Amino acid sequence: MIYILTNEGRGLTVPHIVALINTYKLYVKKDGTPVTEAHVWRTIFVNPQIFVREGTIIHLLM
Repeated sequence: MIYILTNEGRGLTVPHIVALINTYKLYVKKDGTPVTEAHVWRTIFVNPQIFVREGTIIHLLM
């Protein structure tokens, strides 16, 4: 997600982040299924030192 947000240069919605991750296969789960919005939200919430949420838009804190 850091790669996506850095390259876009702006905040994105979680559905957009998920679409980019799955389209470019930036992360592949062990079982081969696509990344879900729940997976991305969990990553955001457990890493408040990296990500900040403004409404539905996710930004990098750094």
